[in-house]
Amino acid sequence: MKIKVPQTVVTLLDRQIKEQRERVERTSARLKELLDAREQMEVADDDTSNKARGGLARAAAQTPERRAEIGRIAASARWKGKPRP
Repeated sequence: MKIKVPQTVVTLLDRQIKEQRERVERTSARLKELLDAREQMEVADDDTSNKARGGLARAAAQTPERRAEIGRIAASARWKGKPRP
């Protein structure tokens, strides 16, 4: 059973349908781009060795002053007996 409606209503409905289809197509295209990008990503933490994780955890647990002290000790040990540039 068909309903009789003015042409302006039909035109408006057609325009809304077309706009909705375009939105769906844009969303689908964007979703495909995101999925493709996600397939190209790797989790960086998987490349970190257990030794590196331990060092990062140790550094995070120390105060900035303690890290600076360790850095000074390491630098003096590195340059001990060598001329500085």
